[in-house]
Formats: sequence, C-alpha cells, structure tokens
Amino acid sequence: MIQDRGRLKWSSFTLPEHKKMIAKMYEAEHDVKQPVIDEQRLEELQAATVHAMSKNRTVRITYHENKRFKEAVGTIAKVDQLTGMIHLDAAGRPLRIPLLAITDLQTIEDSMLFIID
Repeated sequence: MIQDRGRLKWSSFTLPEHKKMIAKMYEAEHDVKQPVIDEQRLEELQAATVHAMSKNRTVRITYHENKRFKEAVGTIAKVDQLTGMIHLDAAGRPLRIPLLAITDLQTIEDSMLFIID
C-alpha cells in the first residue's frame, strides 16, 4: 500500500502571494458592516449624550471603525455638531469619535467603573 504525505505534499506549492491572499480572506471573514441606526435610536443616543454631559458622567461608547466594533470609556468633553464628532477624554487621552459611527452609549455608575486596557 502506498503511503501518502497528505497536506505536506502540497504545502510547498503555496506562494507568498497566496499566503497574503489567504490572510486577507481570513481577516475579511471577521469584518462587520456598520449597522443602520434608525431615527428613534438616534434620539435615544442624543438624550444619553446630553444627560452624560450635563452630569459629567463616565460613559462607555461602542462605535464602528475600520470594519470592527470598538469601545471607549471616558467623559464627554465636547460634542461638535459642525464636524460631527464627539470629543472624549478617555483616561487622559483625547479621543474623537464620529457621531454617525456610534452604535451604543451607556452611562457608567461610579461604583461600576473599571479600566479597560
């Protein structure tokens, strides 16, 4: 009976271009499309933003960037309607998040506050 090498037999035929293409393909599998936020949800996000700014509360913002969801924790320093950006003070680091990229905004109570690295 003939002993076959299985996958090892074909592994030498992959070119560097193929490896790059396969890596891009695996990465593209995890891409997430930006969800469409309806008008009611936009009003809820706006109300939460105004409340957090008026009470100077710490917030957790979930937003869409580069085909991924990201989270930021901090206090809202400013909402710039002209440029469409929220300026967030995230643990001493200024962060600008586009208003249209925000998918969720939650106020964090002081007792629930923890640092995300």
